[in-house]
Amino acid sequence: MIQEDFFMASVATPSYHSTKETTNYARLCRLLVDAGSDALRDAFDKSRPTGDLNSVLSSPPVHAASVDDPTFNQYWQDIQGALVRLGGASYQSAIDDLKKECIDPDFEEHYRELLKHCNGIHKRTESISKKPN
Repeated sequence: MIQEDFFMASVATPSYHSTKETTNYARLCRLLVDAGSDALRDAFDKSRPTGDLNSVLSSPPVHAASVDDPTFNQYWQDIQGALVRLGGASYQSAIDDLKKECIDPDFEEHYRELLKHCNGIHKRTESISKKPN
């Protein structure tokens, strides 16, 4: 009984508070998932017929991450530029709105899961594209 009480008292409860850096990370996730998915889907649909790729794609695990302001701003500019070039100027306004939009901590986990799924698609797509025809 003494050992159980000691073990119970020594286990720390993990804490996941939102910080500016984790919010930056979540915003980048939203940029990639929301605008990136649409821009990529539009470009893909123009070159290939639509289909059910989800049945062949798998997802790797996601690890918690954070991004400081200078890194966030550089990544945002890089990703924004790529998405606008890919999807067209019509994406600029939506991307600008995403950067300013308030992110609820409950949504952070949702977007981490979506990013995990996107990472799985990316890795699976790379392996498919490397296979000889």
